Amino acid sequence: MPRWGWRSTGGKDDGPTPLFLVNVTTDSFYETVCAESVPALMELLARWTPVVQGAAIGKLAGELGDKA
Repeated sequence: MPRWGWRSTGGKDDGPTPLFLVNVTTDSFYETVCAESVPALMELLARWTPVVQGAAIGKLAGELGDKA
């Protein structure tokens, strides 16, 4: 099942370091993306959430279909 994780780099302005790193992972997929601000993070989450939800629902439907 896809999982979300994010961490703040502490908001330090040490150059081009992103403020947030976001990891989207499954058993066979791993993607790390960055956001340079809170609004950028919110836009990123708004774009990725439907993908993650769809994958989770698809996996659950497949598991339920296997048990029927």
